[in-house]
Amino acid sequence: MSTSTHAREPTWAGLSPGLPRWQPADPADARIVQVAGLDGRLLAQVPGSGASAGLYRLERDGALPLFLKKAGADRRALLQMAEALARWLDARGVSVATALAGFPLLLPDGALLVAMPYVDGRRVAAEAGDLAALGRSLRTLHEALSSHPDVEAWRAATRARLDRLQATRAALAEGRLAAGPDHARLARLAAEPELDFVDAGAHWQPLHGDLNPGNVLMAADTPVLLDFEDVPHSMHPPIAELCLAVERFVLAQVANEDEALRLGRVLVDNYGSPARQGSGMSPTNVLRSRALRSLSLLADAERAGVRISEAEWRKFFDLEQMASSRAATLEAVFR
Repeated sequence: MSTSTHAREPTWAGLSPGLPRWQPADPADARIVQVAGLDGRLLAQVPGSGASAGLYRLERDGALPLFLKKAGADRRALLQMAEALARWLDARGVSVATALAGFPLLLPDGALLVAMPYVDGRRVAAEAGDLAALGRSLRTLHEALSSHPDVEAWRAATRARLDRLQATRAALAEGRLAAGPDHARLARLAAEPELDFVDAGAHWQPLHGDLNPGNVLMAADTPVLLDFEDVPHSMHPPIAELCLAVERFVLAQVANEDEALRLGRVLVDNYGSPARQGSGMSPTNVLRSRALRSLSLLADAERAGVRISEAEWRKFFDLEQMASSRAATLEAVFR
């Protein structure tokens, strides 16, 4: 979705991404190694192994491997911002992956290349130790982001984005726009008055904005946070990100309600008391509103001519349904 300023194709497909698999890169891609002044054997992602294109692993003799990420000219400014933010967070004790000195690097074709040490980690497991660590890491991230000098600019960008999506939602609800594979269901959701994108009475602060299992790696039992491209338009109440974390790292992974309740409380309790503050909506409607916001984002992109896969549409419909069907557990986690 890189042709839209408000939507991009997800780096990782699905709700439970595995780790990438690698194969020798195409010779045309392998030339970026020399252009970047690096040495080694370039591996590319195996098609269908989870992530989007433009991600590589560089094997180096006598040195640790590198992770390379190439983005087109249309995403250059966004990627530069995200990498600068990662360095800023790293300096404040947040566990993040940061680029090597001299990167991001502008390539002759106008694309941007990021090189960083390869994080040889694993995905966050739906077990108490990992979820406790994730809760603590999120609290550290949020505290750091709240002191960033660009907070007011991020607030304005968030409001502008929400205004655009509110207009798209109104068009869906009123039948002036039909989008996606299930127009009627989307229109019904868009018309529900209790689903609120803005949550105007809440305390807003900067969040990660795309906290899905593909954007966290466990390295030596420490969560390493990745991909900060959504931060500048992700000013929301902290509970919004905690609800998302419970949704993606607990509910989507654990079917048993008693176990999901126990693990969800581990995550939230280790974040601390602010996890249960800051929004006038119930956790269920926080998540349902987020799903509707994401669907409105897809509709906005589709209207702009961006092709959206049916799987991406279904993902957010399914997440809205999961929030509704497991509301009792979700509410109990935050009680």
